[in-house]
Amino acid sequence: MHIAPRSIPIHRNGVGVADTATVGLNSVRIQSYWDPAMHLAADIHSLTDFKTNAKEHLARIRATGRPEILTVNGRAEAVVLPPTLYDRLVELALGEVREKIGLGLAQSDRGELLDADAALAARRARRAKKASTTAKTSGASTRKAKPRRST
Repeated sequence: MHIAPRSIPIHRNGVGVADTATVGLNSVRIQSYWDPAMHLAADIHSLTDFKTNAKEHLARIRATGRPEILTVNGRAEAVVLPPTLYDRLVELALGEVREKIGLGLAQSDRGELLDADAALAARRARRAKKASTTAKTSGASTRKAKPRRST
């Protein structure tokens, strides 16, 4: 079984914007109360400015409830979140993890287990088949495949 990251499209509702955050292989829906366009324009600050005016930044974060993106040389390097938003993100992520663990335990109780070596061998076989099919259709069958890193 292949588990791919899921995404939930951003959509507007009457209260705010539902954003998507990807945590590992799971996506969680986060209810936020700001417009992403405003977020990008108003909440991006340099790390130097944040260090110089930390109290003002923290007061603004507390008042608005919006995170601030901190940049170094114009590139995003950090995000400062209000504690309530951070707690909500963690709880949403952990909720999905707990759900997946519960599902796995239930499958184990029912005897629906897979041997790890057999599952990995089947996955490698599917990937090899897909790679050979792709190589044949693209006419690149003479190319050598890159060595795979073992994990």
